[in-house]
Amino acid sequence: MSETFNKIKNWYQNLSSSKVSFERKGIKPTRDWNIVIFSSLIAVVIFGSLAFYFYVKVENGTFFGASSVEDLTEVKINNTILNKLISDINNRERNLSEIETSKKSPPNPSL
Repeated sequence: MSETFNKIKNWYQNLSSSKVSFERKGIKPTRDWNIVIFSSLIAVVIFGSLAFYFYVKVENGTFFGASSVEDLTEVKINNTILNKLISDINNRERNLSEIETSKKSPPNPSL
């Protein structure tokens, strides 16, 4: 019986008296911080070089790949569709102005 009691007592002492985390085997905060700082520096260098690359490409005008003037074709506009579109826009404007000037109040829904 006393052996069982001693085992339980030792087990409880091992659980309750845990060491500080960085004293345990395999946990080294200095190494972890070095990894974090080194990784951050690598990311800054990579993103900085990409930003510089894009800046140079945009500044030279080669990034967007603009077409030359010779490649452009003449645009043909269908006048009937254009006139219909203009009349539709004018009708909408006229309807909106009529609604704004009339200002009809809606009926009282509680009646």
